[in-house]
Amino acid sequence: SLDISNLNLSMGDEIHFWFIAKDQNNSTKSNKFIGKFPTLEDLFTKIEEYEEDNNEWIEDIQESINEIYETTQETKLDILKNKDLSIEKEKNIEESLNKVNDIFDELEKIQENIEKIKEQAEKNNLLDQNLMEKFDHFQKLLQDMMTPELLNAMAKLQEAMKNLDQDKLLNALENFEFNVEEFETQLDRFIEMFELAQAEQKLDELNQSIQNMLDKQNTLIDKMISEPEKNKMLNSRANKQENRFSEFKNLLNESSDMMESISESTSNKINTLINDNIMPSTKNKLNETTQNLSNNNADQAQGKAESAKNNLSDIAEQINQIKEDFKNESMQKLTKEFILIIDNLLTISNQQENIIQRSKQIKSNSPHLQEINSEQNDINRELNQIMKAILNLSNKTFFMKPVIGRSFGKIKTSITKAISNFEQRKTSPGKKNQIAALNNLNSTIYLLLDALNEMQ
Repeated sequence: SLDISNLNLSMGDEIHFWFIAKDQNNSTKSNKFIGKFPTLEDLFTKIEEYEEDNNEWIEDIQESINEIYETTQETKLDILKNKDLSIEKEKNIEESLNKVNDIFDELEKIQENIEKIKEQAEKNNLLDQNLMEKFDHFQKLLQDMMTPELLNAMAKLQEAMKNLDQDKLLNALENFEFNVEEFETQLDRFIEMFELAQAEQKLDELNQSIQNMLDKQNTLIDKMISEPEKNKMLNSRANKQENRFSEFKNLLNESSDMMESISESTSNKINTLINDNIMPSTKNKLNETTQNLSNNNADQAQGKAESAKNNLSDIAEQINQIKEDFKNESMQKLTKEFILIIDNLLTISNQQENIIQRSKQIKSNSPHLQEINSEQNDINRELNQIMKAILNLSNKTFFMKPVIGRSFGKIKTSITKAISNFEQRKTSPGKKNQIAALNNLNSTIYLLLDALNEMQ
């Protein structure tokens, strides 16, 4: 085996070698072999290829879900009209069940691709730790989408089709449709969060790209000082730096376009850098370095290389600041949404306490029952708005955990029961449900505070 550890090779470098066989009288030299180390762009392109495959599978899944909805709706109408299930509709349901199995297969492929992305990123240190953790969460989210409830709904639908009992078949179809809707909600959450992660990944790529250029520029300057006689090698390295900078400018434009719909301020900051004088200045200095090396003007070449290095360092600082600003902006937006939800729940908690106080001495024949129930209904409507905000926030951060949704569901259940009991003048169980609603409200607030603290 060849030991190349002392050659200090890095991304984008090549190693050229031959094999020579000798005996006492002759020697034979093989053709030249070239070993190429992937460039930084190659490594990120591979990750993007995995992600593009994922996007195609997601589009297939969305199309399958739409077809499943259409089939279940048509089948329910067919049963209600004809009191029977036609052979064609029976076949369509079987195809829908097969589509769900295909969806599960595609989810597993997406999971495998995310694992490949993680391996590629970890092996080459491409993404920061925060983003790597998000990819871990993506895998868990995909795993959780294949719920036992959906599998159970599929089994019940298959059983109902065998028995051809109209009521059971309708119930099974509605249960199946409900679980597919839940699946679609989780899929939408995955898509939205995956798009955010891809934008963050683009900023990581920008950061890695400029840092790589800066490292290569430092190496070039060191080589100019230590090996000035190797003009051909130095010229080649300088020319590669020009190509890297050209690719970096293209990457800036891609990043600006991607960020436009996600963070307008980040897109504007990237555009400001694109239009900054430092960009053409750096290009010129890199080009002048190459030209001076070609003309054997070593001192001038070194001066231009140093000047280009200073520019690259300034650009790297700007990229790093853009990346940090994007993270801070994202954090501030999420924090505001968390705090707004918590404040609204605290207000509702106070309202619920007031209702409990007013209900303490109330009797089943009290004329104030309707008034209290009206206020309880108002709280219920306010909670519907907060639930929308929670669902919206859960599409942006993994810190909005399922336990929060379950806790919120308990609030709704308790209040619905309290309203129903008071409508039936069952004041004793109604009061218990009012207190249960308050306890669930406070538990949800604590869970949200914990999530906010963990996120920060």
